[in-house]
Amino acid sequence: MCIRDRTQSTWECSSICNFNTQGSISTMDADRVKFCSKSKIYAASKFGIPVAWSSVWSYCFADQRLENQGLPIGSNEHHNFRCGGWTPHQNDKDPYIEFRSETPRTWVGIVTKGRYPNDPFPHPQWVGGFLIKYSNTGQDDEDDWGYVNDGRILPGNTDGDTAVKNMFEKPFTARILRIYPKQCNQHCTMRIEAYFRP
Repeated sequence: MCIRDRTQSTWECSSICNFNTQGSISTMDADRVKFCSKSKIYAASKFGIPVAWSSVWSYCFADQRLENQGLPIGSNEHHNFRCGGWTPHQNDKDPYIEFRSETPRTWVGIVTKGRYPNDPFPHPQWVGGFLIKYSNTGQDDEDDWGYVNDGRILPGNTDGDTAVKNMFEKPFTARILRIYPKQCNQHCTMRIEAYFRP
């Protein structure tokens, strides 16, 4: 597990933070890890790498961060609540969410969760499988994109709040990391973090 020294900005890490396996994370607070000093793996959101998406459900504020709990951001009106995750529009036939770095990064893996189960409008929603593409340009030309793990669908979540990690068989360098949900429970809602090496 990772244990943070609250007087320092770093974390002391044991083997769970080496990110060398695939499966559920039950012994570490994955959403709050800035980096593991031993393995030098960084969380994209902690370094201000922006996130974009193909669409978003219209009624509320989308928040894809792992620690998002669907809390209100303003008044009590419906659209002023975070939805407990990123949720694409219901008419989006090929939704995606992506990390867009200004400079190429060496991406090593991701951690996902489903929709926060106790948000103000709870629904049992998560992404059970997804594929990942990457690019340096983001152009529509298929030749500009590569596939993580040879284009195989990666296993995702089976509930709303268990953190599941997938480490890439071959880390790669790219500006854009794009995640396509392919197997969803009720609706494709997810919270996500991507990790890279400097």
